Amino acid sequence: MPARSIMEAEEAVEQSGGITVESGYVRASVHGTSRVSFRVDFGETPVDQVQCRIAYASSRGASAEVTLHLDSPTNPPISSLSVGERGQGGWQQVPGEVGYVTGEHTVHVVFAPGVGTDLLALDQLTFR
Repeated sequence: MPARSIMEAEEAVEQSGGITVESGYVRASVHGTSRVSFRVDFGETPVDQVQCRIAYASSRGASAEVTLHLDSPTNPPISSLSVGERGQGGWQQVPGEVGYVTGEHTVHVVFAPGVGTDLLALDQLTFR
C-alpha cells in the first residue's frame, strides 16, 4: 500500500492482541497491548510525518499511547503519539513525526490503552 495514501484500519494485513474489527475502524482491547500491521511502500522519497485518525474516551481522564514500529513490533518506535480524551468517542486527527523512512516495510501500529480507557480505536493513517 502506498505510504501517502489513506490506509483504512480495517484493511490491515494483520491484527493481534484483542483487536476487534468494527464497521469502518478497528477497536483495541482495553486490557493489555494490541496492534494492527500494514504492508507499506514508502517509495524513494522519504516521509517524515504520520497522521492517524483515532477515537479515544476514558472514564477516568487517562491518556493512551499509540506507537509505530517498522518490521517488528519490538523494534524501537519510529513515532509515538500521545492520545488524550476529546469527548466521548470523538474522532481526532493525531499527527506525529517519523524518522525519514524509505522503501517497503511492515508498519506495526501498537496501542497501549491507559488505565480507565473505555475506547481506543483507529480509523485511518497516512504518511507525508
